[in-house]
Order: sequence, then structure tokens, then C-alpha cells
Amino acid sequence: MYSDWSVELGADAPTLAVPWQDAAGLLAFVDLRAHPEQVTLLPEAEQHPVLAQALLALNEARSGVTTAKCDVWQLDAEDVASCADLLDLLQTPDHPHFGFGSYIDVFFRQEDIFSSYEEHLEILPAIARAAATLDLPECTMELVLRPCLLGTEHPLAGFSITVYAYGVGTTADAAYRNWGNALANLTSLLLRIA
Repeated sequence: MYSDWSVELGADAPTLAVPWQDAAGLLAFVDLRAHPEQVTLLPEAEQHPVLAQALLALNEARSGVTTAKCDVWQLDAEDVASCADLLDLLQTPDHPHFGFGSYIDVFFRQEDIFSSYEEHLEILPAIARAAATLDLPECTMELVLRPCLLGTEHPLAGFSITVYAYGVGTTADAAYRNWGNALANLTSLLLRIA
């Protein structure tokens, strides 16, 4: 698996605010730690069981993180080519033509970790190094550190991690399966390291 991590904390970086609600009032934060049964309220989780499993696992009592947002999408040709290039698959006879991707925003439950930039700078590279050892030749992942605000009246400032997982393949089914394997393995790593 190809893995990478980065930091986006500039003035124009997106800030995750929890709880959140979209402008139309159709989508909102679902506290899966307190209400795991509400995973069925998330259309992405309902359509993609591997995502539902990841969300439930990341919000279990033993997990050090909580999830805040997620999405799944089919990669366009440019994104498939970008992933294939990172994986040195572009020049192969059966280079991938299909791909799927997802992201899950997570934040640490422990306040001292949530608010510590230094802790995150230790954790992100550790997860990326562990992911690079996984035997998933058609998968990539990326972790992005971003600002996060918890609460509404007097929000606590800290950090969130956007966890991206991608899978490519010569068929849509293979790409979807590879993405699912990438997500499941990243979930295990997050539970082990975080």
C-alpha cells in the first residue's frame, strides 16, 4: 500500500466543527459512539457495508477516536491514473481503469491528545509507516491533519484527521474490493495505534 500524510493548518484550511449540520439541514453529525444503531441513518454506510463496519469499529468503547464525517465515491479517470502512478501500475499491461475512494474524519477522545499538535505529529507518521507495510498493491491511503472544534458554546480547539482510503483495479468489482480491503486495514491500524 502506498501511504502518505500531510498537515493543513493554514488560515484557509477547512476546520471540522463537531457537531455539524449542512446548510440545507439534511445532513448532520451522528454520534455513533452513543447511538451505534444510527449508522443506518448514514446513506453512505447503508450503501457500503464495509464503511458501516469501519464506522462502528472506530466508535466502539475500546477505540481512542470518534468519527465525525464520511463519504464514498467512484474515482474519475484522472484520480485512477494518479493512484496507479503512485503504485507504479500505470505502465503495466493490465493497469487499473477503475477506482473507489472514501474519507472518514476522526478525532481523538482524550483531550490531551486531541489538543496536542506534537502528539499528532507522532501518530500520523506511525500510522503511515504501518500502512506502507501492508500487502495491498492496488491501494493507497492518506492522512491529513486539520483543525477541529468540539462543542457549541465554548468549543474546545484541537485537531482532526481525515483518513482517505483508495482502491483501484482492472474492473469496477476489483477496485471496490480493493478499496474495502484498504478501509478495513486502515481501521485496524487506527484502532491499534490510536
